[in-house]
Amino acid sequence: MAELSPLSPTDAPSEARAQRVRDSGRALSLSYGHNSHSAGEGPVLVAMCPDSGRLVVVYSPLERSENSSAPYRVDEETGEILVDPDFEQWKFLENRRRAVRRSRSRLQDYVVANRLSKMWTLTVAHQEWGRDRAAFLREVQRFMVKWEKLEGKKFPYAYVLELQERGMWHAHILVPNEFYTDFRRLTKLWGHGRVRFDRSKSFYDGSKRACRRAAVYLSKYLSKGWDETVPAGQHRYEVAEGFQPDRVSFRLESFKEAWRFIDQIKGYRRAFSSEEVTNWNGPPVEVYFNDDDVGVVAA
Repeated sequence: MAELSPLSPTDAPSEARAQRVRDSGRALSLSYGHNSHSAGEGPVLVAMCPDSGRLVVVYSPLERSENSSAPYRVDEETGEILVDPDFEQWKFLENRRRAVRRSRSRLQDYVVANRLSKMWTLTVAHQEWGRDRAAFLREVQRFMVKWEKLEGKKFPYAYVLELQERGMWHAHILVPNEFYTDFRRLTKLWGHGRVRFDRSKSFYDGSKRACRRAAVYLSKYLSKGWDETVPAGQHRYEVAEGFQPDRVSFRLESFKEAWRFIDQIKGYRRAFSSEEVTNWNGPPVEVYFNDDDVGVVAA
């Protein structure tokens, strides 16, 4: 009997295969109960980060329905349970997308909670180690330690590495809005190439809304240059320790109950709903932001 083998992540599926992948995704999404979203029914998980003003409501049943077994079939000769390789390919890609989404959410929470809105970029002139992600990361880490010594204190920051077309890595770093550091001092501190202040990607009022925009810019680089060549266990982004915002999560019995809770705490506006996305393959979800900046003073 011929075995079903999982597809390589780099395999380009035919249109027929691509359609089967999409069908597998839709079959899986049936188990999430999209009709429950419209009716406001079904158990949900509420996850929020008060410091960044982000709140997520997602349909989260304790058990999946029988439809979730759709990608599997039984071999009639041996009785083995086989996994459709097209579904395995879809699951691999979906897991990778989910990892990016999770990293994006956590990075944006950190950036907004710590009011990071000024972006700097580190580049490497021509050193060969600039093509090695691990070696470049070590140099950036050393640079951040020296920068803290220059400021005379620890401070929150976040950075993401980007692979340039010429094969060299560079780093995008967000720091607090009130920071002013002369680029010539930072260039000397870095010592491996240019240090550039990205004026067009920086925002100066220190508000949550401004920091959220800066975080969106930084998040764009989370998946760029990230493929199977990056060793397992590597972070998609790096942040300063000791500045992580608090997060809370809890379960409610329905979307209706979550909506009542959001009305009570006030200030949150809905920014996204999966109901507005055609062919959404996943659990119903809504995202809310609170951009109330009482007490924030512009630098």
